[in-house]
Amino acid sequence: MNLRHFDFFIQVAESQSITEAAKRLHISQPAVSMQIKRLEQELGVFLLTPHARGFLLTDAGKVFLDYAKRMVSLQEQMTRSLEEFRKGKRGHIIIGASPLIGTYVLPSYIATFLQKYNGIQIDLRLYPEEQVEKLVRDGKIDIGVSFISPSDPFSLRITKFYTDYVVPIQPTHPFPKDVCLVPKDIPQIPISTSYIECETTEYAKQSILAGLGWGICLKSAVKHELQTGLLTIRSSPHFSLQLPLHLITRPAEKLAKSLWIVLNYLSEKSF
Repeated sequence: MNLRHFDFFIQVAESQSITEAAKRLHISQPAVSMQIKRLEQELGVFLLTPHARGFLLTDAGKVFLDYAKRMVSLQEQMTRSLEEFRKGKRGHIIIGASPLIGTYVLPSYIATFLQKYNGIQIDLRLYPEEQVEKLVRDGKIDIGVSFISPSDPFSLRITKFYTDYVVPIQPTHPFPKDVCLVPKDIPQIPISTSYIECETTEYAKQSILAGLGWGICLKSAVKHELQTGLLTIRSSPHFSLQLPLHLITRPAEKLAKSLWIVLNYLSEKSF
């Protein structure tokens, strides 16, 4: 028994005629009759009974018709769903990143992506940075985002970006205007300017907001504070700090269509 048998039976049951069913199915009348007979033999019950104008459903036929319609409907739903996966309209993508990247870089991009591709589910998971590459290799995550360059880049697909770091400071903080910021010279800047060096970005940001000094932060980590005027950027023509950010995936031939869509979207964005 296959779904084609169900379709044959539905057409005969609805038209009450093998001749009409054959026309709808674009096959010969004997072929339809043979398929219905095989179906009844396989089920061990009569589904149709002869009538002056064609055929009527038996009690067993009425029950079978209900199930047959549901089976055909499920097949159509399955076909549509799988087609969406094939075209990349649906999927489940796991992205792994360090807490810094997962907290300050990715959420806004994922949010805008899901507004455009609401059939693709993205699961963002945070891991220690040194574990991201291995998780991609082991198939535990689909995309790894890391500042650390992969140890064996030839066995992975890697797209490199550069993310900006800035020097945020409170607008009223007495930062000397004549100080030229050059990364290598930061240790020599007068201590009165209160350079803050902290283990976490959030601690550094809160310290700067409290007026304790200034520091170097991932630009996306202070985006809201810059937009609202709580912080300002201490700019200098000599200061430009960018760090490479790596999108890591398995080899291209193993990537699903939905995964390509996510990668292409992130590739077009500036971090």
